[in-house]
Amino acid sequence: MEKPRLFIGSSVEGLPVARAIKAELDYDMEVTVWSQGVFKLSHSPLEDLSVVLENSDFASFVFLPEDKLEIRGEEKTTVRDNVVFELGLFYGKLGRDKVSYIMPRGYDLHLPSDLTGVTGGTFEYPNTNMQASVGSYCEQIREQMRMSKVIFPSQGDFGNNILHHDIISSQGTASFMAIIPNGKKIIVRIEDINKEGIPYGFDVANIGKWRMGIIPSPNNYTQFIQGTGPFDEDTCFRIFRESDINIQIFEDNLNNPPIMNKNVHIAPRI
Repeated sequence: MEKPRLFIGSSVEGLPVARAIKAELDYDMEVTVWSQGVFKLSHSPLEDLSVVLENSDFASFVFLPEDKLEIRGEEKTTVRDNVVFELGLFYGKLGRDKVSYIMPRGYDLHLPSDLTGVTGGTFEYPNTNMQASVGSYCEQIREQMRMSKVIFPSQGDFGNNILHHDIISSQGTASFMAIIPNGKKIIVRIEDINKEGIPYGFDVANIGKWRMGIIPSPNNYTQFIQGTGPFDEDTCFRIFRESDINIQIFEDNLNNPPIMNKNVHIAPRI
């Protein structure tokens, strides 16, 4: 599966922090720092940001005490306005659960009240080991990633989970199981490759929140099953006859590329 994509925004002065976050998360995510060819010479910054918005799953922003602001006669230290503006753009597109910021520990930074609810982290500044300093914050981003990811456990109450990517054959019964976070939806498309009808069934007593029939089947050998988060359901997948099936799993709608596409050989228990 593809790694989730993280965009990191900062001022020029914040680049060392942004690069440390990238180094810490490179194994887990596909990370792009704003300085890595995001902004083109012939484009306006908003044009380029709109492209990045469409191609990012998460966003992180580095806040540093770089500007001064006078509020009711009192001088406040604040963040570069373009960095806050970019965070707002990503917040509007991705939602608060996928956008976060990091700021120096112990600094009294004046932040817009609209940022209430956005995840914030801290780091030691200045620091000679920046990657170690941002480690705790990066773990928060990993947790955001885990909480927003659809999970297909390898085992369920009825045996191997036929939706797990490693399961390519099953006999008798299997689990049909997914853990879906709030706000996510998956559609499972199952097709009998031999086009001889549907060679399996489900226990109605255990069907739970799985929904069938919402998307009409185009023929007698294809079926769509849908689950909407928050969701943690396991049902029994009963095999009636030997066949080969193709399983595709889509997030949100069928126009998106499948997050899983595999063939499974199934057979009844002897």
